[in-house]
Amino acid sequence: MGSVSRDGMTVHRCRFFEWQPSAVVAMALDDSRQFLAVCREDGEIEVWNRAENLLVQKRFAGRGQNAAFCVAWVGEDLVTGGLHGRLALYISSRTTPIFETDSGGGAVWAVATSRAEQGVYCACDDGTLRFFSVDRALQVDEPIAFRRSFPPQNARVLCCAVSPDGSLVVTGNAASSVRVFDTATHTLRMQCVVDTLGQKDCCVWSVAFLAHGAQVCSGSALGKVQVWDTETGNAIQSVQAHKGDVTCLAEGSDGSFWSGGLDGRVCLFRAGGPRAWALRTYARSHTHDVHAYLRIDASAQHHV
Repeated sequence: MGSVSRDGMTVHRCRFFEWQPSAVVAMALDDSRQFLAVCREDGEIEVWNRAENLLVQKRFAGRGQNAAFCVAWVGEDLVTGGLHGRLALYISSRTTPIFETDSGGGAVWAVATSRAEQGVYCACDDGTLRFFSVDRALQVDEPIAFRRSFPPQNARVLCCAVSPDGSLVVTGNAASSVRVFDTATHTLRMQCVVDTLGQKDCCVWSVAFLAHGAQVCSGSALGKVQVWDTETGNAIQSVQAHKGDVTCLAEGSDGSFWSGGLDGRVCLFRAGGPRAWALRTYARSHTHDVHAYLRIDASAQHHV
């Protein structure tokens, strides 16, 4: 912008540019349910304050090739993972990570918070699920520390989720498999294979626990949403909900859960009984892919 004076009259010149917002690839809500972390495709991380009408309270700049791909809260701190294979720890008083460490398993496709153990589970490219403890008070020199890995899988692990009581963790991989592990014994508890519709392999992009951990839902690259029993591994329900990859799942209130995908759809499922789910409705309110979805209010149906 500039100004030029002509015959006593000031002329202001300015140029406008077309703003191109970066896509949201991941979101996470803290324990107080007040602060929402938003991870964008360019690596920038924003912290939104729900008490201030979703005011962007903090920004962490993108880091080029070290951009974050997934994010999780551990207490008041943020842990991010990326396809570069590193974990980073952010605190509110700094604009850059205070600590970084290698995952030991290649690219980190997803992270999930374990509140029972104060740490994060990481879905890694080498086919392992790894657990890292996060504690700035007790682990001063190494606030993110590797603790254990679970039995390796035959394909990259693409997603993970922790049960409400922290006793189970579920993963989805690139070889059509959904696996549930016991967090205390570190052993495989249940394994099932999603519907591949005649294809050799199918990526499982999203998983979530339902019914207080008694059931697991999965979303595949073929648009299928399936529900499984965590005890037996039997399929409870299978619905062709999307026309593309199912990229996110979130449990709702009153016996429901939601799914989002690359087709722009957001689908609502409701329980029709103790072992039955039905697709109730869907909306296509987005012009682009739906990459992240969560319920931000525990007492009402408020979603992002």
